[in-house]
Amino acid sequence: MDNISEEQFNAFEEIRESGITNMFDVPAVIELAGGVLNKKEIHTIMDNYTDLKSKFETKRVIDESN
Repeated sequence: MDNISEEQFNAFEEIRESGITNMFDVPAVIELAGGVLNKKEIHTIMDNYTDLKSKFETKRVIDESN
């Protein structure tokens, strides 16, 4: 989980929020992410989604307050 960057999580989120594909269609997610994500990283995000969302939302709030 610690190897997922904010850029990778945001790429995943943009695809998820767009609704353009089923997130379980990993090859489509890889293509839509434009090389930012691979199969292992997608599965890591899926398996740890809640923790990663919290991590990056907290970071965003801290960054915005500075």
